[in-house]
Amino acid sequence: MRPGLAVGSAALLALLVLSSFGWGKPWLITEIDAFVSVSFPTEPRRISAEGQQQLRSETERAAYLVLSRPIPASFHTDNARDISAMFNGMVKGALKSAEGELLTTRDLTLGAATARHISYRAADTPGGPLLPRYKTLLVLNHRLYQFDCRPLQPDNTRAEADKEQFFASIKVREPTAAK
Repeated sequence: MRPGLAVGSAALLALLVLSSFGWGKPWLITEIDAFVSVSFPTEPRRISAEGQQQLRSETERAAYLVLSRPIPASFHTDNARDISAMFNGMVKGALKSAEGELLTTRDLTLGAATARHISYRAADTPGGPLLPRYKTLLVLNHRLYQFDCRPLQPDNTRAEADKEQFFASIKVREPTAAK
């Protein structure tokens, strides 16, 4: 084999290996609605029905889910105590349905939105290994948004970086600034 051909083949092989890991692929900015956007690693599947939206994306490392739905008119989204109570109930429900164990919880503000981020561990199958799961709940413009990331393998450094990128990409625009 000629020396130039060997170098070219090695470079092509390195490029194929790196692309198989998804490195360097740009994430897709996806508008949830006029107020909220998030980036996904692959084109999300979108399902809309009765004012609710669901967007799903998956790679070999992690699964991503965004849900958006209206909050009943009887609920006061301008009252921090009511929002906190709603978040508490949702966290409790998520842990119960997944038979999960809460690891962390923190309240945050994203633009004009009140939000809560949690991390917890749960098994995907009965008796399976406990894997981390992450969730951000957000209230804005009388809608509830739920962002979920679930790594598919334990201790995957790349999945951890992807999770950070997913949650950091959540963008909130003021309702008065939406077009």
